[in-house]
Amino acid sequence: MGKLPISTVVQANAQRSYHIEPVKPADLAEQQKIADAFYQAKLLPKPIDTQAVNTWQPASP
Repeated sequence: MGKLPISTVVQANAQRSYHIEPVKPADLAEQQKIADAFYQAKLLPKPIDTQAVNTWQPASP
């Protein structure tokens, strides 16, 4: 990790999570705000509908 002290890297890694969860509609709402802002700034050529994406859902047990 470059010139970071080992203790900093250890502390950062201790806070890391690899837990995977399904995407929630609220998550997509926040992404929609970002997509709309990018479109208005002409950074995207066309509007994006974040609700129209396929999201991963875990298999039922």
